[in-house]
Amino acid sequence: MLKRLSLYVHTLRFLKPIQLYYRCYYVFLKWIGLHKLEDKSLERVQFMRLTYQITWSNACYYAENTFSFLNTKHTFIDKIDWEFMTYGKLWQYNLAYFDYLNQPSLTKEEGLRLMRDFIAQKHSLQAAIDPYPTSLRIINWIKFISKHRIQEQALTDTLYAQALFLSKRIEYHLLGNHLLENAFALLHAGVFFQEERFYTKATKIIRTELQEQLLADGGHFEGSPMYHQLLLYRVLEAVDLLRNNQQDSDLERLLTSKASAMLGWLQAISFSNGHIPMVNDATLGIAPDTAMLEEMGHLLNIQPTPQVLSNSAYRMFKRQHFEVLIDVGGIAPNYQPGHAHADTFNLLLYVDNRPILVDTGISTYQVSNRRQVERSTSSHNTVTVNDKNQSEVWGGFRVARRAVVELLEDTPSGMTALHDGYLADGVLHERSLRVNENGFIVLDSLVGSDVEGIVHWHFDAEVVWQLKDNQVCFQGGSLLFEGHESIEQSSYLLAKGFNQLVVASKIKVTFKQSVKTTFLHS
Repeated sequence: MLKRLSLYVHTLRFLKPIQLYYRCYYVFLKWIGLHKLEDKSLERVQFMRLTYQITWSNACYYAENTFSFLNTKHTFIDKIDWEFMTYGKLWQYNLAYFDYLNQPSLTKEEGLRLMRDFIAQKHSLQAAIDPYPTSLRIINWIKFISKHRIQEQALTDTLYAQALFLSKRIEYHLLGNHLLENAFALLHAGVFFQEERFYTKATKIIRTELQEQLLADGGHFEGSPMYHQLLLYRVLEAVDLLRNNQQDSDLERLLTSKASAMLGWLQAISFSNGHIPMVNDATLGIAPDTAMLEEMGHLLNIQPTPQVLSNSAYRMFKRQHFEVLIDVGGIAPNYQPGHAHADTFNLLLYVDNRPILVDTGISTYQVSNRRQVERSTSSHNTVTVNDKNQSEVWGGFRVARRAVVELLEDTPSGMTALHDGYLADGVLHERSLRVNENGFIVLDSLVGSDVEGIVHWHFDAEVVWQLKDNQVCFQGGSLLFEGHESIEQSSYLLAKGFNQLVVASKIKVTFKQSVKTTFLHS
């Protein structure tokens, strides 16, 4: 009981007052039965068909009420259950997004049938009309209606009702990427319905939040390359909306500038083969990839602005035959750590465009032991002490006590930093990285009490490697360990996407005081 209370206290103390207020307010609205769509008549409200140049969609709908989200397929036999929770809330959210309306293979007739089915059940919906899925659905419905030049009163009535509902349910209790998704949806609705109150609220939030959420080096402050890609797509989509429908040129210029910086950050953090690092909550098959986003930018005449990674807390060192990325930051942002992991000083290695040392990835958002494992320190290429997490990740998306990081040295050839996540055990963890043309050296030190630490190194499932004495050899190079007490080989589950796990191998290097790891390219 005391442990649970401590977690709540150390989680809540980082929240902004506005988050606490709106969390209570929205719970109250649900409690008194006000979480529902209202019936609206648009007889005197005009709307315009919009023109879009770019559209992206995952192929996730098959004929006859069959959907596939998060690598899990399901067919609804009688009718679609828009509140279907068998595969978890994220699957149900994906169903409610209506992203599949933008699939090139989806016919106008089938899209209309799906939308009408949703409308027929609208008064019984709860999770499906949460603000986040409603935001995505608004944009997707507007694009579909505009593309097919649809005139159907029930559709526009319900679409307007959703926009009105969203405008009163902005996710101030969460903030972060959710708040921007809400605003971009209202932006589209404001233009589509020529509704000034939607447009004004949207532009105010977008201007404020882009300044808050995009860092000086162009990265998104939640530290997930996948969510960076998703938000970059929204920014590009908004530029497309404003340009092609003769809207606010000042906002369009701001969005264009931000998109250029975001593209530059993606280039800086992506490996040469186009992969983004799967750090924090990031995985394959959810967002448009970097190459696709660059092509979208090209269509809109938006070029990447070259960026040097700085306050987004990652450093990428690229050499002729290898690339190494290291996380030198802590939990960020303090008030919205939902997609953060306990992964300070996590290190990834690609050799000759092949992943060697990898993040274990994510396979679920469900509150579960699997989710807890995937966010834990031992699932990342860094050091654990007494089998503890550097930061107290818990409950799926929550973090209580957090490791504080101090960056001591930051150069084009390496870094040194320390964190206090193990201060309760009497030690600070310091990691230094030195990179040259042939390899790198990592020095891990525990400053303080004489306790044991374990360095975890996770190999990609495709890597064939051999441990002999104090050296691991693989195609393209080797890792040499010095100062250790023992080296243990074990297996782990590597996430290749949501609900996709494969067995891979790792090594755990036990040490006291310090241990040196040397990578040499061969």
